[in-house]
Amino acid sequence: MNVKQRKLLLFSCDSDCSERYSALIKENRDPELPQSRFFCTSAVEKAMKFLSEGQEGPLAGGWFDFGTGNSAETVQVLAKLHEKNEKIRWTVVAPDGGSLMKELERLFGFSLSARWDFFAAPVTRDEFLLKAKQMFREADERLELQRRHLDEIRKERLAAISQLARGMGHELGNALLKITGRADLALLEQDVPKIREHLESLMSAAERAGLLVKNLQSFSKSGTEFKASSVSDLLDEVLRFVKPDLTARSIQVSREFGELPLINLDPRAMIQAFANIVLNSIQAMPNGGHLKIMGEVSQVGGRKLVLARIIDSGQGISPEILPRIFDFAFSTSGSGSGLGLSIAKQIIMSHGGEIEVRSQVGVGTEMIVSLPLA
Repeated sequence: MNVKQRKLLLFSCDSDCSERYSALIKENRDPELPQSRFFCTSAVEKAMKFLSEGQEGPLAGGWFDFGTGNSAETVQVLAKLHEKNEKIRWTVVAPDGGSLMKELERLFGFSLSARWDFFAAPVTRDEFLLKAKQMFREADERLELQRRHLDEIRKERLAAISQLARGMGHELGNALLKITGRADLALLEQDVPKIREHLESLMSAAERAGLLVKNLQSFSKSGTEFKASSVSDLLDEVLRFVKPDLTARSIQVSREFGELPLINLDPRAMIQAFANIVLNSIQAMPNGGHLKIMGEVSQVGGRKLVLARIIDSGQGISPEILPRIFDFAFSTSGSGSGLGLSIAKQIIMSHGGEIEVRSQVGVGTEMIVSLPLA
């Protein structure tokens, strides 16, 4: 960014005061403070236009001199300028610092006025030039910090995208390998029940690949199709979808659903959310285990909720990792996309719901999805 374009607004309601600052700037020979870096005016309209348009570059700050103007009226002018650009940092020059400070605190709050600097009038030439130079340098430092922060955000995003690409590639590759493998076996098989078994496994792998694509699309999808739906029916649909995975890992399933009322939601999106959660539980039980799915109605703080509990007897999640499991592209396996739980939480929250996780290493994990009835 071109630092020379950054400007300092010099404002005074007193035209004589404004002219004095203009003369100081013209007489100044400091190469760090060329005349082009100052915008000096006593006209409120010009100052407002300068603040709104940015006038050739970002602002380094504002210098506001009360001059000999009426104190109450001038404070209102400062308030008007500040309202136009609330991010600007002001240096205020006034004859009565104490009463002015109280008025500014009343208008802007103590935390805001505390960020400003105050000088007792009149300000000498050296004080003005030294403070102006300081304001430019502090503005440079703030912008440099912002630039570094943006660089860090870009690096984090690139790392997340890299992890996402590796995970998606691995998971889609596995799904395609399973599809082609089962298709080859089905073509060679003569026994109809065996052919059917291969085709069911093939369809499951294709559906898994489809879920991965849906997860990726969900970050840019905004539309939803809400209708009265049964949470228990959606969970049963998910269990049908993951049945081959449950069988392959020798995972036993139990389900306990009370009498659940219909709830207004987007069934396709919620199936996706539940599937992501259940698949995460399955992956936590590579050597078999028990998956328990429960549905019930609860009341919390006057709100009626439908709760879906997904409980596994898997490896559990360590306390260090637990706060990050819903982060975008976060995966502990090194081969997953890291999208599943992040997407699930996004979908649940879009329905006004919440997801809570309870886990103990070596014992298992319980994920509780709560959805409002109305």
